Amino acid sequence: MHGSHRTPVLQRLVHRSASTTGTLAHTAGPQEHGFALSIGLPAAHPPYNDNPGRRHDPLFLAEALREGVIFISRGYFQVPAQRLAVFSGFEVKVTELAPWRVSTQATYATIDLRVRALDPGGGARSGLTCQATVSIDDVPCATAGVEVSFVPPRGEPATAEPGRPATAPSAGASPPNPLPPYAVGRFDARNVLVGVPAEASPPVPAAPGEDDEIQLDLAGPAMHWRDTPDGDLLEASRQASIFAAGQLRGFASGSCTVTHWSGQFAAPAAGQIPVRCAARAGVATRTRHGQATVPVKLRFTQCGTDLGTASVTVLEDG
Repeated sequence: MHGSHRTPVLQRLVHRSASTTGTLAHTAGPQEHGFALSIGLPAAHPPYNDNPGRRHDPLFLAEALREGVIFISRGYFQVPAQRLAVFSGFEVKVTELAPWRVSTQATYATIDLRVRALDPGGGARSGLTCQATVSIDDVPCATAGVEVSFVPPRGEPATAEPGRPATAPSAGASPPNPLPPYAVGRFDARNVLVGVPAEASPPVPAAPGEDDEIQLDLAGPAMHWRDTPDGDLLEASRQASIFAAGQLRGFASGSCTVTHWSGQFAAPAAGQIPVRCAARAGVATRTRHGQATVPVKLRFTQCGTDLGTASVTVLEDG
């Protein structure tokens, strides 16, 4: 994503202490703190609104929540800015589809967020656990859960892990070819974060009783990670799952939306080294409203090192 695309999405945050005792500087271990995030859903905010525009993008609010949790950790729980925030767990589930429909009027979302420090002694420097309820125009329509760890800064420059180089690939290495925008539910090629590896072959139907799998690489702008790559991985996993639903199950990519995203990450991505994504599509079924839906399992690796996995549900919203 280009630098101009990386504008803050968090508009307003209010702290609502869950207890009359204690302060944020000396938070009791079991104490839960409440926060209210208020967000205007924009008409244009690449890459999240670069779609046919039938529904607001759930991952736009997921990114707002991610940024909000980082801000809360620094400003309210006094986690040093030098500590890297690593989102080891992240789950978003759409519970009601109707409020997500785009209208001609200004639309606002609120996130009711409950935050608790992981340290039993009361500090938050090891991590936070968060639960959230999302409402659009006062109608509850999604839930989310986040677990974030704060990694202490290293005293020395990072060295390569076994099987993982510390620098970017050589100039002669072939980067993955970005997929066509329409194949991942996007219009603008600058917002495509996944591509097909040069050595990849066309997907082969799986044996009976098994799922189909396709290999992808993160491509283009996604190779230039932000301070933390979680937001890029979130968007890349959505694009990979929509592409897999189209290629392996015949879904119309431009009409797809993600209704559930659950991920667990054990390691952060490193530098500008390509990340491989294996996307495995399950059995397509239909909702009670007759819409086609399919689960997609994703596995991210980097130079043979497991980064994490995600489970995504894709809905064809024709």
